[in-house]
Amino acid sequence: MDLNVGFLLLSVVKITAVLAWVYGLLWGLGRDSLSGKCVALVAAFGVIQLAISVAPGGVRIFSDFDSGLLFQACTMAMVALGLNLIYGFNGQFSLGQWGFYGIGAYAAADITYRWTNEDARGLLVVGVGVILVGLVILGVRRFLDRYTSVPVMSAFTLYLFGSAIACAAAVVVGGAGHAILAPLFGTKAAPGPLQNPLVLQVVFFLAVLLAGAVAAEISFLFGLPVLTLGSDYFGIATLGFAIVINTLMINSDTILPFPEMKGGRGMIGIPKLTNWFWAFLFLLAVIVVMRNMVHSSTGRAILSVREDETAAKVMGIDVANNKLLAFVVGSLFAGIGGGV
Repeated sequence: MDLNVGFLLLSVVKITAVLAWVYGLLWGLGRDSLSGKCVALVAAFGVIQLAISVAPGGVRIFSDFDSGLLFQACTMAMVALGLNLIYGFNGQFSLGQWGFYGIGAYAAADITYRWTNEDARGLLVVGVGVILVGLVILGVRRFLDRYTSVPVMSAFTLYLFGSAIACAAAVVVGGAGHAILAPLFGTKAAPGPLQNPLVLQVVFFLAVLLAGAVAAEISFLFGLPVLTLGSDYFGIATLGFAIVINTLMINSDTILPFPEMKGGRGMIGIPKLTNWFWAFLFLLAVIVVMRNMVHSSTGRAILSVREDETAAKVMGIDVANNKLLAFVVGSLFAGIGGGV
C-alpha cells in the first residue's frame, strides 16, 4: 500500500514538473529576441535530457516508460498540427490522418528494420522511389499546365501511372544498390562500416524524412480526386482511406509482400532508435514550418479558402491547389510523427 501511494505521489510530481516545463517553454518562446527564444529551446531540451539521463542513487528520474510517453506526446503533437492545418486552417473535414500516420510509421520501421538486418533495400527503394515519384508529379504538373480544363480524373490517371512506373524503377535500382552495398555491412561477428552506430542514426533520420515524404506523396495522389468532393463527403472518403490502411496493416502478413510484417502483431524486432534529441528536433521543425507557413501569403490563401471559397476564387486564389497543399503538408506532418 505504501508503495502504491509513493508511486502515485511520484507520478503527480512528474506531471506537475512537465506542466511547469511546458509553461516555461511557452514563456521563453514568447520573448521578443531570437537569442532569448534559442536559450529557452536549449534549456528546455537540456532539462528533459537530464531527467532521462541522470540517475541519482541509481534511480532514473524519467524511466523508460516515462520517456515512451514523452516521445508519444511529441508524435501526437505533430499529428495534431497536421490535422489543424487541414481542418482548422483550411476547413477540410479529414478523418484520414491516422492512415498517413500509420504509413509513416510502417515506412520508417521497415527501413530501419531491414538496415539492422543487413538489408539496404528498404532505404534505397523508398529513397529512390520518393525522388522519382516527386519528379513524376512535377513533370506531369508542368505538362498539364500547358492545357486548361483538364478533367481531374484524367490528371489523376497520369499521376497514378507515372508513379507506378517510378515505383517499379525504384525497386530495380534499390536491388542493384543493395548488391553493391551488401559487403559493407560485414557480419554479426565483424560488423562493417554500415553497421556503425553513427551510420544507424543517420539512417533513422533519413527514414523519418522519407516516411513523411511517402505519406505526403500518397496524400497527393489520394487527395487529387477526393478533394473535389464536398466537406462531408470528403470526410467519409478519408475515413474509408484510414480503414483501408488499417485493414492492410492488420493483414500485412498475408496481403503485402513483406515477410517482416506480422499482421495484427505489427512488426517484431524494430530497432529502438527514437530518443529525446530526435523527438524534440522533429517536433521543433514541424512547429517552425507550420508557424512560418500559416503567417505567409500561402497561409493566408489557405485561411481564405476556409472562410469563403467563392470570395477566394473571385480574388484569384486557386482553391483546389490550396486545398491540396494543406492536405499534403498536413499528411507530411503525420508521416513524420509516425516515423518518430
